[in-house]
Amino acid sequence: MSWIERPPRLLTAITVLWFALVVFTFSDAGVPFPTWLGVSAFSVALSASCIVRLLIAFSQGRREGMDWLRRHSRWCVSTLALLVSGFILAATSPLLSARIYFSQEVLRQSGPALSAIPQADLFTEGRQVGLFRVREFSQFESELRFLTNECGLVDFCGIVFSPDGPPPNRGEDSFSHLYGPWWHWYRSW
Repeated sequence: MSWIERPPRLLTAITVLWFALVVFTFSDAGVPFPTWLGVSAFSVALSASCIVRLLIAFSQGRREGMDWLRRHSRWCVSTLALLVSGFILAATSPLLSARIYFSQEVLRQSGPALSAIPQADLFTEGRQVGLFRVREFSQFESELRFLTNECGLVDFCGIVFSPDGPPPNRGEDSFSHLYGPWWHWYRSW
């Protein structure tokens, strides 16, 4: 049996691993540029492989009949569904919102512990708070700001707990509302 006749199980397994990588990487507030570039290049290569494999399956199925196509369809459909879902989730904020949801209690209670750590130490070493690695923390009355990761080349991203409404800009800040009192924070240099 040649590789063309076998269902694309390996390609589906690689796509499952890619999907897990996308969920983990893009559920943080920001993605460093080198990581984004690597995941994007892998995504393009995987997508091209899936399209080529789908075209081969369709072509072979037309020659050999519907049984062959039916045998391969669940693998092709699963692989394409994972790819499309991964791209949609990476481009939107549900992953970040879910990560905040599972960490919100510990994030809200971490203020005193994070305030006691010198900012330089916190930035270089970071501290795990819930599902986030916090690199910078600041508190303004009831507002809590957690810088979690680089985003882009020189900018940083994080999350803000602001129960009194939209957080005010301090410097080159911009915010997008996630849900409830939680905001995505983009800090430009």
